[in-house]
Amino acid sequence: MPPNGRLQRSDIPRYLGGGSPRKQTYSNGLEETRNGRRTREKNKALVLKAFDTLFNKRDYAAAERFWSPHYIQHSAHIAPGREGLFNLIKSIPPTLKYERE
Repeated sequence: MPPNGRLQRSDIPRYLGGGSPRKQTYSNGLEETRNGRRTREKNKALVLKAFDTLFNKRDYAAAERFWSPHYIQHSAHIAPGREGLFNLIKSIPPTLKYERE
């Protein structure tokens, strides 16, 4: 977590080499165009991959790529941060899966 405990917009985005100056790619793979419209299909696929990696495959090392070390857990019922989320998934039966309709 940053020293002041708050993430700035500059903490999140990172330009990846050689991309278009009109498109910004974040370190977690989400994309945003200059006018703020996200590439919905790519972002949806990325989120579904993240959910499958954590909730179904339970590949915690790979899931770290999708959940920031600075992840903020807003539920009072889950321990703080990325580790709180990962520990919750570790504690539930492996038969519980994320299913997309």
